[in-house]
Amino acid sequence: MAAAEGAALSDVLYFAAKAPRLGFAKTRLGKAIGDEAALALYRAFLKDLSSRFSTVRFQVGWYVTPADAWPDLVSLLHPSADEHRVVGQPMGDWAHRQAALFRGAADRGEDRTVLAATRTRRS
Repeated sequence: MAAAEGAALSDVLYFAAKAPRLGFAKTRLGKAIGDEAALALYRAFLKDLSSRFSTVRFQVGWYVTPADAWPDLVSLLHPSADEHRVVGQPMGDWAHRQAALFRGAADRGEDRTVLAATRTRRS
């Protein structure tokens, strides 16, 4: 469904992010460097990412999992995160979850939607 006629559309860059919880985020990295170290690195990465995108001219959003992840994430992010859109990821594989975000873009009033993952590169 398209946004209502005359409604302002927006450009949004979403970052897909998992709740920074021990045993939930960065589990493969945790096997190599330890769970605590992997989680500390992930938290630092989220802080850096949020800071780097705090002054952009488009809206930043967070595509979070699980649905109750936002309270765990927002405390790590730049204060401008209060203005960010937050969308919970549905159940399903990554392809299904990506498609769900884009299917809902028009209903959220988004003209252009970009999704970036917050994954680190695998070795």
